[in-house]
Amino acid sequence: MLTKRLLVEMVKEALREYDLEQYQCLKADGSLDLVAKLRAEAAIDTRDHLMSLARDEAVTSSLEPIERVRQQVMKNRQANEIAIAQATEF
Repeated sequence: MLTKRLLVEMVKEALREYDLEQYQCLKADGSLDLVAKLRAEAAIDTRDHLMSLARDEAVTSSLEPIERVRQQVMKNRQANEIAIAQATEF
């Protein structure tokens, strides 16, 4: 499960890997944790919104119940992937 804590760590690791200079600067001035937390929170908000849309769509869908569940699971996975990409893109 994608949690805010996990996403914060992913943000830090991605920043360290893709922009070491910025990572070191943020770490040196003490703002790395805040930046990572804010990026993670924004991505989690996006994910939650996408999952809410998927739930609403499943409720109003004319698909068979099992197909609704499959569709929602797929859309939830996509929402997590989008959140990870949003948070870790530098």
